[in-house]
Amino acid sequence: MAVINRTPDSFYDKGRYYSLADALRAVDVAVASGADIVDIGGVKAAPGPEVPVNQEIERVVPLITGIHRLHPKVVISVDTWRSEVAAVSAEAGAHLINDAWGGYDPNLAKVAARYGCGLVCTHAGTLTPRTEARGLNYADVVLDVKLRLSELADRAVRLGVTGESLGLPVMERLEGTLAVISLCAWMGARVFRVHNIKEARRAIDMVSVVMGKKQPLIAQRATS
Repeated sequence: MAVINRTPDSFYDKGRYYSLADALRAVDVAVASGADIVDIGGVKAAPGPEVPVNQEIERVVPLITGIHRLHPKVVISVDTWRSEVAAVSAEAGAHLINDAWGGYDPNLAKVAARYGCGLVCTHAGTLTPRTEARGLNYADVVLDVKLRLSELADRAVRLGVTGESLGLPVMERLEGTLAVISLCAWMGARVFRVHNIKEARRAIDMVSVVMGKKQPLIAQRATS
């Protein structure tokens, strides 16, 4: 799963893919690098200027349409907490709704069920969208995550729906990310939402080869 943020103020790409043309070129690169799913967002997660619903729709829907035209086999995910945006995105052809704020809008699951979309359930600690994760206290954080995700997943099914930081700069976290991806792939995870698509695909493929699930591209013994 590749991340394409069509926002002017993303913490990662600083608005590099804000224009539709640049966003579509980024999708081309992601798919060529091995991405099977493209996750697009029209509002950054961090605090900032308010983005009205209609503006978020204007950012994501043309990109959905463009991806369908250029890469009809790619699964399209939309990162939004708003059911209004999810509905319009699903009508435009999105396959997956990425609810990054953990059920803040209870109608999001209903939209996923209505349009037959997949729904990503997340744990956001009851935070309001686009607020900092501060002042949260848990007696048992693992149990809290488990219970919340189970609650969201159970609710989605009933409606009909078939991390930590090491303090490194953003651009110096690749090795740690690949280590976690490899471990998760070994344990059976199948979808990975990443920025560095080519490197992640290589790590996942290597795990598949080591596990015997995939043949190496070249079965050759080193001679030096």
